[in-house]
Amino acid sequence: MVKDDSGTNIPVTKETIVHFEDTQIYIETKYSMTKLKLATIKKELAKLNQQLIESQNLIDVQTEIEKFDNQIAAININPARVEKIIAQLHSENYIIKKNIKDKITVNNKIINNLHETITKYAEKLDVLHLIDPRDDYIFTKALKSLCGAVLHKIVFSFKMAYILEIQKILGIKLPIVLDSPSGREMDQRNIKETMDILKKDFSENQIIIASIFKYPDLEPLHIIELNNRVFE
Repeated sequence: MVKDDSGTNIPVTKETIVHFEDTQIYIETKYSMTKLKLATIKKELAKLNQQLIESQNLIDVQTEIEKFDNQIAAININPARVEKIIAQLHSENYIIKKNIKDKITVNNKIINNLHETITKYAEKLDVLHLIDPRDDYIFTKALKSLCGAVLHKIVFSFKMAYILEIQKILGIKLPIVLDSPSGREMDQRNIKETMDILKKDFSENQIIIASIFKYPDLEPLHIIELNNRVFE
């Protein structure tokens, strides 16, 4: 504890130390940089030690890797049996993944809710034709084939559905951060449809938008302008 001019004892904690968080980040950064330098030095030292050992040996010595390669080459391996084992493992892996997926998706209320919400938003954003009617579509990897405004609208549908379900379980309102929603080839109609969803279903959430455009439809609207660089 420390004592101020009035004689009051003040506990020294991270809450009372001025700029504690900034100092902690600086210390952790310096620590990481020092670890990186140490790793580089150790790597160089190992290289120098290896060069020293090689210079002291007057004859070629078989390396451990070469010994291992020779031992493997000496083993009598049946290629057909190896391929059969690999195929069997692939089959077992597929069955295990399918069982896991079935246990997650069959009669799962959360999965059903997610799919219904994704479908609802996809319809509002005019991309419903790209949504598979099966509930397990939420585990799809097909989104990698999409791009531009279509990808943005489907990803938006997925993430908003996730937020709603998480909020139901946790009983809290999550903040929503949108980075440049006017980009990704989104036209004004698409943007308005997105904002309409936010206004209707997420009016009680804190919504933070990073953009060079303004969105007057969102109320109450507080604008924070960043001039030059962020930390100036």
